Amino acid sequence: MTTDEIETGDEVEPVYVDELREPGAGIREPESQDWDGYRFEPV
Repeated sequence: MTTDEIETGDEVEPVYVDELREPGAGIREPESQDWDGYRFEPV
């Protein structure tokens, strides 16, 4: 199962990642943003 196949009711776990998005893709200065956070992966 990939994250594209997760549906409502599926069991997932949070996984910490240092960079959720590409810092250069935003319109704000990269230094002014936090780029870390959590993604959810199927259990």
